[in-house]
Amino acid sequence: MQWAWIPLVAVGPLEFGMRPDEVAAALDEPTRRSRLGVNADVYFPDPGVTAYFTDAGHLAAVALCASTGPQVSLEDVPLVGQVPSKTVERVFSYADLHGIKAAWGPSGDPELTDLGLFLRAQRVGDIVLSRPLFLFSGWAGDMLEECIPDSEWVASC
Repeated sequence: MQWAWIPLVAVGPLEFGMRPDEVAAALDEPTRRSRLGVNADVYFPDPGVTAYFTDAGHLAAVALCASTGPQVSLEDVPLVGQVPSKTVERVFSYADLHGIKAAWGPSGDPELTDLGLFLRAQRVGDIVLSRPLFLFSGWAGDMLEECIPDSEWVASC
């Protein structure tokens, strides 16, 4: 399945700012709230999507499972389920070509803060593949990693 991405606005059928019930309806899935409180998250296993919400209950970030998530591309660069080193090289080349800030975050993961893209690596069996995390404008910026919920650092699908 291929999803469109509008940086800082939407990923596939999910628009940043949606409430959990709206996200579930857009994915045609029941809501599965796995953690309550600040920055709650909801995992939808069938499409391989984790939705992260602000403490006010609005969609703020979307992570796509490296093995089962829908494919999203940055122009002609596929971002989901790819070899991380090759994907990072292509994403950084894209950023350089378009004058977009690309950096390595404190965790060693690449980020394009201007686009709200954080490119993580996820273990899938015996290999590691790319797991993109898309953020809304309120979470994208210089302090990107501080906004990402702790559950994302141990994410699996």
